[in-house]
Amino acid sequence: KRIHVGRLGEWIARIHLRLRGWRLVERNLRLSTGEIDLVVRRKKHVRLVEVRTTTSRSLECATLAASPRKQAQIRRVAREYLQRHVPILPQEVSIDVIGVRLQRDRLFPEVVWIRDAVPDARVPEPRSSEPRHARAGR
Repeated sequence: KRIHVGRLGEWIARIHLRLRGWRLVERNLRLSTGEIDLVVRRKKHVRLVEVRTTTSRSLECATLAASPRKQAQIRRVAREYLQRHVPILPQEVSIDVIGVRLQRDRLFPEVVWIRDAVPDARVPEPRSSEPRHARAGR
């Protein structure tokens, strides 16, 4: 049931984004550092989206489920994705969370889109093999 609810939430999030002009680039992207649910693009902007789905009464459960630990993991996935795709990506990248609440007594789900939900996600780590402190002085 949990997998079905999660997949339904991701499908709803994709429709929500598509209706707002965002084109799906990747879904359920798995990298060595983890997974990101959706990668969407519109013009020169890319959003990496974590989808949180709940059937509870409160949508806050879904959107707040992106804990600091989960945010750090999403940041690592984003950096790996950016390092692999930097030549083809536009300049603006952000990480968002979309919360989807499914209710049996309501026809339509509730969707909350939190843009830039994960701070400090826009700049990938440098590709250089130099130690980080050696690059800091430049």
